[in-house]
Formats: sequence, C-alpha cells, structure tokens
Amino acid sequence: MTTENDFQAALDATPADWQTRLVFADWLDDHGDARASGYRALAALRARPHSTGSHWWSNAADADWSSHAGFNLLPEDWFELTTPSMESQSCHCDFESRRAAEDAAAAAFCRLSAQRQTELLHDAEPNEARE
Repeated sequence: MTTENDFQAALDATPADWQTRLVFADWLDDHGDARASGYRALAALRARPHSTGSHWWSNAADADWSSHAGFNLLPEDWFELTTPSMESQSCHCDFESRRAAEDAAAAAFCRLSAQRQTELLHDAEPNEARE
C-alpha cells in the first residue's frame, strides 16, 4: 500500500484488521502525520468505530467501557475529545464514515496528556498479549 486511500480502503474492507492499522500508523509517522500515535493506540486497544445506522462510533452509556459487539470502546475521556460538540450524556458521535470516525479519534488521542496516553497504552499491553 502506498497511499492513505489504500490503507483506508483496506480498513473499510476489514475493519478489525489491527495489523493494517499499525502499518498505517508507521506510514503516517513516515509522512509526519500526528494521527500516527492515535492509530497506533486504536490498534493497541482494539478500538474501532461501530455503526448504529446513522451514527459512527458509539460507546456504552453505562460505566462498562470495556466492550461492545465484540470490540473495545474508547475510554470515556478519549471519547469525549473525539467530538467536542457532543452532549455529555450522549454515547454516539455522528460521522459520515469509519474513516472520519477513526481520524477524529486518532486526532483526539493526540490531545490527551502524555501521561494519559502512556496509561492507555500501558493498559492495552495485556490485550495484545492475549491475541
């Protein structure tokens, strides 16, 4: 794959492909794109958008942020940064596509403090070891 559109098309075809996200993160790094760390974190946490019909990226409305429909959700603080206009009680974000949702989440990861980013990635390590 040589372009961002190539990577995005591959992720559209296989949304649970964590390895492609990691390779895409490396590609973004090579091109000086700040979203690289966010895509790497999405892969490490096994978090990906979930379409509920008219919404992309939903999170549980309760306190259990661990899983939904077989994939991990974003931690609440990261999720809130993904869409700043979101009402505090909402658990859905409106995006036009998986790509738009993941781009927003990747950019939002960069707005978390360095300490929080480290915590999230450290918490993800056991998940990687299991798969």
